[in-house]
Amino acid sequence: MNQTIADKHRTFRRFLILVFSIGLLAFAAMGGFLYLINQMRKQVPEELANIMLPETRPVPAFALMAHDGTPFTLDRLKDTWSLLFFGYTHCPDVCPTALAAMGELLAEMKKNQVTAPYQGVFVSVDPQRDTQDLLKDYVAFFSPRITGVTGDEPVIKDLAKSVGAYYAREAGRGDDSYLIDHTSHFFLIDPKGRLTAVFAANRFPPAEAADKVRRIIRHVESNL
Repeated sequence: MNQTIADKHRTFRRFLILVFSIGLLAFAAMGGFLYLINQMRKQVPEELANIMLPETRPVPAFALMAHDGTPFTLDRLKDTWSLLFFGYTHCPDVCPTALAAMGELLAEMKKNQVTAPYQGVFVSVDPQRDTQDLLKDYVAFFSPRITGVTGDEPVIKDLAKSVGAYYAREAGRGDDSYLIDHTSHFFLIDPKGRLTAVFAANRFPPAEAADKVRRIIRHVESNL
């Protein structure tokens, strides 16, 4: 009888120890999670928290073509800061406005003597109509620092998806008169080929947008 009671006490103590251990592990895990979140928040300056990602996202490998006929791959996004925009030359309003803003943003960065290398990239979501020659003339109107990019549609779609850009061809139009609904955001890629910030093309005046990009560059480079 006494032995049975003693066994029950031991079993109960083991149960309490198990419950206590699980509680400690859960508390530690939650603490670690909260610590990680706080650290991620600390990594992003408050004035950039609305556009800069708390954690960078690597851009996967891809193979497209630049408007000058040279290959445009992930390597072209490395060792330089890149501002990507997904659109098409037949776009009636959003793309011309966004590329004008990109051109002014890049000019402001030059004016502010940003020493880090940087470039603008216009990725066509309409490879059916956007030839290399058409892209060359189109981007040249906005800035010599912008490269037009085209290629196979599945590759373009995968690249867009990897950074969170959306586009879809409008139904019910002829082969040459269709429109394309698409994201109107800039995607900032760091020199390691990682998505670092996202913001609407018309969200800030060019000078303010350039200042934010400059601050991001300074923040990232100071933490390397």
